[in-house]
Amino acid sequence: MITLWLDIDNTLYSAQSGISAHMGKKIHQYFLGMGLEEEEASALHLQYYTKYGLALRGLMLHHDVDPLDFDRKCDQSLPLEDLIKPDPALRKLLQDIDRSKIRLHAERVLRILNLDDQIEGLIFCDYTQPNFSCKPDPEFYHQAMEKAGVTDPSTCYL
Repeated sequence: MITLWLDIDNTLYSAQSGISAHMGKKIHQYFLGMGLEEEEASALHLQYYTKYGLALRGLMLHHDVDPLDFDRKCDQSLPLEDLIKPDPALRKLLQDIDRSKIRLHAERVLRILNLDDQIEGLIFCDYTQPNFSCKPDPEFYHQAMEKAGVTDPSTCYL
C-alpha cells in the first residue's frame, strides 16, 4: 500500500488562482492590526514565514496570537468560491488512483474543487493544538505518518 500526501494550497489548484496574493494581503493586514508599521510588518511576515513555514507559527511563538482568530481573519475570509473551480482532469486523476490516505480550509477547498469524495482522510496544521507543527518542520511529517498509521516513509508520496 502507498500513501499519497496532497498539499492543498497551490497544488490542487493553480498558483495563478490568486489565492496566495489574497492570503498575503490578509496576513499583512493582520500584522498591521497588531500596530506594526508597513515595513516592519512586511519584514516580520517574511521572517516568520521563512523560519517557521507559516507566519502564524511565529505570531503564536512571539506574540501570543490566537490561531483561531488568525484563521478567521485570514484563511476563512478568503473568497475561495470566486477564485477556484473544479478541475475535471484532476478529479479523474484522483478517481483513477487506488484510494489513498490523504480541516476547515482543506475541507472547504476540497468541497469547492468537487474532490471531497476522493480523499480518505486529512492531515493538517491543527490550530486548536497549542503547539501545532507545520511544514517544513520534520515533526509535522512524523505526526502525519503516525496519524495515517504509516511506518514506512518509502511508501509515501507528496
